[in-house]
Amino acid sequence: MVHIPLEAVEDVSGTKRDVDIVLATARSDRPAAVYTVESAGAAAVAAFRAAVRARLPERGPHDPRPEGEVLVTTDGTGNGRPSRTRLAIYAALTLFLAIDVTAGILGGVGYLVLMPCVQLLLVTGSLIVGLLGRGL
Repeated sequence: MVHIPLEAVEDVSGTKRDVDIVLATARSDRPAAVYTVESAGAAAVAAFRAAVRARLPERGPHDPRPEGEVLVTTDGTGNGRPSRTRLAIYAALTLFLAIDVTAGILGGVGYLVLMPCVQLLLVTGSLIVGLLGRGL
């Protein structure tokens, strides 16, 4: 995740669905760094641009500018929570494992081999239907 403080921002621009965050630069001989947020909703982009521009500090043409890239921080932790997809995958794997162990105990070795094969077919079929069904 990238954290960009307002002091580091010179301007916010972009297209209808993309936002370009232009960082301030202390040196005029160097181009400013730009962070781009892509494929956002048009209403969200317009609201974000308006909100950031309203909060940007007033700077005159001769006022000193901070080095924006120095103020930007990153961390690799994301939002600190596992995604819903990852949680669903863990839950499905746990359920399949419980079914396999139960079938192996109650039905013998034949079921222990058969159940993962059936589960693999079910998961493959679900993925095919889910992926192909999106466009319908």
